[in-house]
Amino acid sequence: MGSRLMHLIIARQVAEKIEIFDRPRFLLGGIAPDAVHGRELKTKSHYYEGSVEDGTRRVNFENFIQKYRGEMRDSFTLGYVVHLVADDVWMTDIYFKKDMKHRIDADPSVLEKWHSDFRKLNSMLIDLFDCAGLERELAAADFPDTLIEEIEINNLREFTEETLGDFQSTKLFSGKDLEIYSVEEITAYIKSAADQAIRVCGSLGIKERQRSGRIGH
Repeated sequence: MGSRLMHLIIARQVAEKIEIFDRPRFLLGGIAPDAVHGRELKTKSHYYEGSVEDGTRRVNFENFIQKYRGEMRDSFTLGYVVHLVADDVWMTDIYFKKDMKHRIDADPSVLEKWHSDFRKLNSMLIDLFDCAGLERELAAADFPDTLIEEIEINNLREFTEETLGDFQSTKLFSGKDLEIYSVEEITAYIKSAADQAIRVCGSLGIKERQRSGRIGH
């Protein structure tokens, strides 16, 4: 799935296009599904269905929407939806297209290279998408008094601190340093995921902003 920083950038691009009551809270929801430990809990928090073995794995964000239908106006819950939509796009546009399951099975070092690319991409994405304000917004987020049942508050606090740490990447990399992904591939994914999430939010009755700012700034 996409990295923490990718999810934040996607959430901000969505927030630039639709009416969000509390942007920091929306960003917090945008990383929340990953604030779990273990495969079983991640499967639950991401509403996974199907199998990576046969290419049927998907994120059933519709089931999440149905479960929390009455809370879709809450910025945190809506941000959670955006994360799920983005991960579903990752499965179709990146994971399966690049045949990642079979590549990892054949060479387990591919998974470490995947994560290494994510770390290298952090500095590049921070520069490409001018993320200084994004860090401040996430740091200003108030944690909800109650969470959806899939996420524990202490895990979310810890995960948020880890996410803020991603902004401290000082070593500079270029596309030549990447081993699995390309910068163009990831920026195209971010745009596709944001566009799809905006469509899903629109289907939930969330209005588009009357005056949108510049995406990524």
